[in-house]
Amino acid sequence: MPGLFGHEFSGVVAEKGKGARKFKIGDPVMGVHSAPCLKCAYCRRGLGNLCEHIMTTKVLGAFAEYILIPRHIVAQNLFKSRSISVLMRLLFWSHLPVLFMGWTR
Repeated sequence: MPGLFGHEFSGVVAEKGKGARKFKIGDPVMGVHSAPCLKCAYCRRGLGNLCEHIMTTKVLGAFAEYILIPRHIVAQNLFKSRSISVLMRLLFWSHLPVLFMGWTR
């Protein structure tokens, strides 16, 4: 299925929505593109990995210069990093297993 590129992301908070208190502008952050709804039957039973709505509320397009992260993803799967240099190191290390697997085959 065609779609925007990028799902796991890192960057710096450029703007905040109304009522956003968890992060401030300029904070280095990292996160993933989805979060369970916490309302469906699976989520209420603690089975967020089976959430009925997780695929309809995901955010793709992390290769863009800016990306809007919905409130429920910010609350569950957006994390503050210590610095931009830490984000850059994580970016490098996260790709090594993929490179290694391709190299060894």
